[in-house]
Amino acid sequence: MGQKSLTIQFDATHRAQAIYVQPDAPPAGVLTVLNLPPYRHVVTVHGGAGNMAIELVGAVQDFLLRGLIPLAEQEHILVADGGTDVGVMHALGAARAQAHATFPLVGVTPHRFARFPGSPTDGDREALNSAHTHFVLVEGDDFGVESALLVGLLRGSGRTGFALVINGGGIVFDEVKRHAAQGNPIVTVRGSGRVADELADPSSERRRQLPPDARLYVADLHSPQAFMGLAYRLLTGGYSRSHSGIMGR
Repeated sequence: MGQKSLTIQFDATHRAQAIYVQPDAPPAGVLTVLNLPPYRHVVTVHGGAGNMAIELVGAVQDFLLRGLIPLAEQEHILVADGGTDVGVMHALGAARAQAHATFPLVGVTPHRFARFPGSPTDGDREALNSAHTHFVLVEGDDFGVESALLVGLLRGSGRTGFALVINGGGIVFDEVKRHAAQGNPIVTVRGSGRVADELADPSSERRRQLPPDARLYVADLHSPQAFMGLAYRLLTGGYSRSHSGIMGR
């Protein structure tokens, strides 16, 4: 798979490896080219960015710090998200840095809208989060061009894993539908707002738009320990496809 690679030097102590890819790049090939450290599982995080309520960011960071971060460190999980320094991605990067964690954190984001040292400064660009270890910069003209690749990392890795939904808008919901169509487990965090809360509500229109056999599970923003238990069972096969449904219903 041909691609251009570069090292992003954020500051004296933070740098990340990055590659440029086309939207249809095969996820398995992208993971190979990134030259990642060994990992056993994959979690893709789909979350709110600039439209996320600022007062939720701290609570989300605490949930990640006490839930996803220790699990990722203990179980050698590759975590992937949108990579920018806003909303859920900022909270995830900040939680990883706060914990001095070492698991790989991959940002998948449209190249056209990414700002980092050495990048162009034209247009409406979002800064990349410097706590990420790797970036996949997807060529294209709009947000959402990266969605197929981000979702595809789960199956492309050949490892067990799940999608984690925190807050989010229309693009996040489109990514959730892609996961559902592929039969991937989806954990939505109730209390984090917007799409995540709608998915946690069995009566919502967005819930009704998912296939009836969608493997959807609900965690709570204020119960990171319970989330860790659910996540561990999903990663280790404690829930088969026949267990699809809502946890804690």
